[in-house]
Amino acid sequence: MKKLIFSGTGYPITIKTLQYLQDNTLSVVSAIGKSKENYEVIWGMTVNEAGTQITDGAFVYNGEIIPFVGGPMGENPTITINEIIDNDGFNTNPSSSTAVETLPAYSRKVGTIGTGGIHTASITVLKRYKQQVVIDSGVKIFDDVAPDLGVYKGGLRIDHKELTPEELDNSMILYEVTRSNIRTSIMVGAKYWTMYRFASWFMMAVEIPLLGDERPKVFWQIVKFR
Repeated sequence: MKKLIFSGTGYPITIKTLQYLQDNTLSVVSAIGKSKENYEVIWGMTVNEAGTQITDGAFVYNGEIIPFVGGPMGENPTITINEIIDNDGFNTNPSSSTAVETLPAYSRKVGTIGTGGIHTASITVLKRYKQQVVIDSGVKIFDDVAPDLGVYKGGLRIDHKELTPEELDNSMILYEVTRSNIRTSIMVGAKYWTMYRFASWFMMAVEIPLLGDERPKVFWQIVKFR
């Protein structure tokens, strides 16, 4: 992360200063963009039920977050990325304050419905993912249970962080049951399901074959979708 150090008054504002500030912002935005796939929708870009209008939003292309201006779509719509460059006056001669030349100064990219930009693609390429937020997770081995004739049948309790009422109402449990000290690769005859769920724990009913010192092992997550 780059930052300016203001050691005193009269800080010199130069092209280097502005470049420093721009690089800092771009590095953060670029990191977010690179973590996404091409055409992944960041927000918005919602199509109405009739399929005739799309809202404002943003999507990712080549690691850049492209703002999108919505509008009518028409038949077989495409999205296009336009790069808009504005010019301004630059003093290109340090020996003369009047030596001003018009040069490119401001660049911005925006996506719209249409064609003719620097990149065009069918609207069908847009990708929309529900973001899964993990509230809590863990792995637990139940060393204190023993099989009866090679099969364990019973309840397994998983404790987790205390959930708020909102988190409890809007989250779900994801889990996978396996064995510790696994000696067999096929989970033949294994059955399990959630019996009870509370703010700080849940109980599973499990029926699982075990060999020797194998014990039930649970990988679990409490997740919320947004």
